[in-house]
Amino acid sequence: MSILKNIWDQLSSHNQNEEQAFHSFMAHVQKASSYYKKEPKRHHALEDLIRIILKPIQCKHIAHSYTVQPHFAIKAIEVSDFFPFCLPDTTLHAYHKDLHGVLHLRRDIVFPTTWHPSSLISSLALIQDTQNNFEQSTNHLVTLLLPFRIGFVTNGNHSIAQGILKGNGVIQPSSVIDVHNLLPKITFDGRYWLKNENGNVLGQPRYKEFGWVWEAYKCFYPVDFQT
Repeated sequence: MSILKNIWDQLSSHNQNEEQAFHSFMAHVQKASSYYKKEPKRHHALEDLIRIILKPIQCKHIAHSYTVQPHFAIKAIEVSDFFPFCLPDTTLHAYHKDLHGVLHLRRDIVFPTTWHPSSLISSLALIQDTQNNFEQSTNHLVTLLLPFRIGFVTNGNHSIAQGILKGNGVIQPSSVIDVHNLLPKITFDGRYWLKNENGNVLGQPRYKEFGWVWEAYKCFYPVDFQT
């Protein structure tokens, strides 16, 4: 019983720490939302909050493969890790440059995951090569998640990671998923996705910070409750 109790106490403490971190983050979000009233600074402040909270995850997925044995790299981040897109009102459509613009690797959050043993070594000297900027090719594929403007790499992980580390280059998404319509219907409570209509638990994001971003956007741009 003592072993089970210790495990339970550790889990409870971990959950409490996560919930406290969420509430602390949201307190800063609310202060920023109150401070920045006018556009475009209001939108820029939200974008900066998203970058601050997601940048460590981006770095983790670039660096992890250098700390483990070959082919044991962390699993790549997929759009489904952010949210269980098994609900209606999720819009999937082709990328349109005039509507969506491009993702800037220097500042926007794009999630590549390095993994290939030979590429891990061959890409090192290229990071400091300031003469050649990142240029997108046909095998560099990214899904754009709106309204958060987060990019999920589906191909070309190492080249895109180089662009991020070099701090240059832009990439046009190959597809777009828009979840604007789900914002008033789904809430993140610090641990779980909840359906507002009935309070049902829909699951958990792979990283809790994905839920934080969801609620931060809603704080800056409130949406009416819908069923």
